Amino acid sequence: MGDLVQILIATATTGSTIALIALGINIVFATTRVVNFAQGGIVVAAGYIAFVFSSPAHVGMNVWLAFGLTTLAGILLGIFVDLWGVSALGGYDRNENRSWLIITLSVAALALFWLLIPSSTFTKILAMVAVAGIIVGVAYGIARPSPLGKFDPATNVGWIITTFALGMFFIPNIVTRAISNSPEKIPELVGGKAITIAGQAITPSDLLIVGMSIALLVAIELVMSRTMLGRAFHAVSQDPTTASLMGINTGSIVIIAFGLAGALGAIASVLIAPKLFVKLDNSITLSIWALVAVVLGGLGSTKGAVVGAYLVALITAAVTTLAPDGDKWAQPVLFLGLLVILRVRPTGLFGRVAVEKV
Repeated sequence: MGDLVQILIATATTGSTIALIALGINIVFATTRVVNFAQGGIVVAAGYIAFVFSSPAHVGMNVWLAFGLTTLAGILLGIFVDLWGVSALGGYDRNENRSWLIITLSVAALALFWLLIPSSTFTKILAMVAVAGIIVGVAYGIARPSPLGKFDPATNVGWIITTFALGMFFIPNIVTRAISNSPEKIPELVGGKAITIAGQAITPSDLLIVGMSIALLVAIELVMSRTMLGRAFHAVSQDPTTASLMGINTGSIVIIAFGLAGALGAIASVLIAPKLFVKLDNSITLSIWALVAVVLGGLGSTKGAVVGAYLVALITAAVTTLAPDGDKWAQPVLFLGLLVILRVRPTGLFGRVAVEKV
């Protein structure tokens, strides 16, 4: 009985966190057809930013105020990913393609990495050039109209490199070197006594994670299904060119999508941090699980992202709790299950096969 309760608690808390991250990935994909691999970097950065705001050794502000400012930082990071990692790529034909910026931005990430540690004169000069490249890239992304309508993610796949580099290397390296690369503790958002069921403690933080996550998931679903903004999202997702002709500002919708994804990643990071600590490995693992959840549930499906997240959490918790050396077997079993499901249903549990008229 104790093991069952432990599995259910882990599934509810971790699954809710993964669902928020996965929903952010899905919102961006549904709007732009870009899989935002930078979401993991935002989760990492948000955790350490919240630590700076809330730690008495740094700013030391109220934890709820730190939560709000961290969410705002997540929004800005999400917009930054759009401007730098996607919009800067431009069009897909030779006259408009700006994919050469990938090289500049990749060199910038590497050079800044060396800039933050003792280095030779050569690498410092390289860093100066890289900073100039960053300025050019960001200015270009801000000044250029939205790539939708001219940017085809299916043919110009530079976004794979840029978002992956931002999420796995650039953002985590900058944040951890600027703040800390050690596990850090964030104060719990709520206090109080834990409830014990079958020897397993359910803390107020556990209830907050599940309650706030479900509330956010329901609120976003209502916005997407019953508001003009939601209709604009769906229109841009179906046909950005036609949506633009109908008066929808596709550039603004894309920025909102990336900003919302960043906010969800930041919220998830702060909610789970009191349980798992702020740690690079934990954040990256959660983000990988979120990607698995999105693929498992079906890219572009909100319901699929949520169901996939709880399935990932359930499989991981069950294997970790019940199997000998469960920590070592959790991920192999998870990916094996993913392969089996995709073999039977390649579009995921709730994904739909795209049909084009020719």
